[in-house]
Amino acid sequence: MKINWPEPFPGIHWVDREEEEAVLAVLRGGAMFRYYGKSPPRFVVGLEAAAREFYGVKYALAVNSGTGALMTAINALGSGRAAK
Repeated sequence: MKINWPEPFPGIHWVDREEEEAVLAVLRGGAMFRYYGKSPPRFVVGLEAAAREFYGVKYALAVNSGTGALMTAINALGSGRAAK
């Protein structure tokens, strides 16, 4: 199956008012970073709660990238090899 993707970056065509409002909420809330300034944004807290419930686990932590997820997992396992 061939898909005719819009060029050059297809993702930009899927950004709409909902994404714009989410970005503005973060900027206006003054909490762009989890542990800097105010408490974490509500959507992060809600996302982690939903992940805990969905996976049936005690803990869930939202991170910004796959690399961040791997580093967090390595540290959580206690290997001591992730970036310090």
